[in-house]
Amino acid sequence: LIDFLKNLGNNILSPFLTIYARYKGFSESFVGIFNGILNLSPLFGFLFTLLIFYVQKRKYLNKNILMSIIFQIFLITTLLHGISWLIYYYSKTETIFLINTLLLSIIGGIFNLIYTTFILKYFRNNVEGYANLNFAYAFAYILSSLISGYVIYVSGFNYFLFLFPLIIFIILLLLFLRIEKDVKIELIDMDSETKISQKILKFIALFGFFYFSVGLAAPYFALLFTERIKLSTFEWAIVGIVEMLSYIILFPSIKLIPKKYDSRTLIFFSSFLISLTPLVWVIFKSYPIIILYSIISGVVWRVLSIAYLSYLSKLPSYFNVGLFNVITSICYSAGSFFSSLILSFYDLETIFYISAIFRFFSSILFLTLEKKSFDFKSLAKDFGIMIFNTFNILVEVFDIWIKAVILKEKYKYKYIYK
Repeated sequence: LIDFLKNLGNNILSPFLTIYARYKGFSESFVGIFNGILNLSPLFGFLFTLLIFYVQKRKYLNKNILMSIIFQIFLITTLLHGISWLIYYYSKTETIFLINTLLLSIIGGIFNLIYTTFILKYFRNNVEGYANLNFAYAFAYILSSLISGYVIYVSGFNYFLFLFPLIIFIILLLLFLRIEKDVKIELIDMDSETKISQKILKFIALFGFFYFSVGLAAPYFALLFTERIKLSTFEWAIVGIVEMLSYIILFPSIKLIPKKYDSRTLIFFSSFLISLTPLVWVIFKSYPIIILYSIISGVVWRVLSIAYLSYLSKLPSYFNVGLFNVITSICYSAGSFFSSLILSFYDLETIFYISAIFRFFSSILFLTLEKKSFDFKSLAKDFGIMIFNTFNILVEVFDIWIKAVILKEKYKYKYIYK
């Protein structure tokens, strides 16, 4: 329940924040900048971890006192997290918007770092447990997207959307206060957790380049959808919902995939399909095709996340996982910052082409992780069957809606802004 509420509060606005920035009249290049800052959250969480390590090693504080202080910081960041979303409603200039984004990134990084320590044993070396967390996230994302997508579709960026996260995080704060005595924060021995091998450095470097490639185009999918393809915010919500539904439907199969194929194979195959995403969007600019490819995207992103966590879980150090999250988030943000610079000289579509080329190249580099052959035909067949089955189920779920779009029946869209 707690994890569900946390994701519900975070996702009520996050899928629409780029659209909201444009709604406020901010430039396209600004979108890349604030998205880059927002995705630096793991960096601030990692810096907080290093601070805890330092205090712990120097023995400035008693262990029990340190644990109590960490939990109090967690309670404060829980409340500030909700307040930060509300401040966006009053951000009338780009400067205020960026400052609030930076504060949200810092607060979110510390909050998420402490939060994951509560479920550290469950999250750390348990791939199936990670899949369960993704499952809760998927349900929260679907519900929040339906709420926010409908509200924006009907009345624009209503004050309720910015107040809702604050209400959710206040509820979380009350729940955390009830379990305060039962919570045991696991402090990590720094001396035994900071060994970094050449293998993990290569792995992190390859994924760093991959996330740089993803970060180039990621902030602009919403803009391409609403400003170039001219579709509504509610339809944008449907794209995300279809991705999540495809994951939920295939949840049992996805959990079994890492047991059948090695991590390197799954990482390559998933990243290769992800490299096609920008091309599909920018070439076709078709809502039915985007919806269909969202089914594939929903599957491959979850397989990729489970595959790299499976790879990392075989390594002895939690510090490596933290370093992985930090480096990839920095590279993702660097991609967003770089794309905002590119927009000063080229159009939005060019960024998507550049991102696709970089993604494809990075997927090829993943083949260098280990020297072993893999059964490409068998994996492609399994993916094909999963995606086909997902499509059939989604057709039944969205039967009337999908027919209305694909068969081009009369269907009127309402636009929030032009």
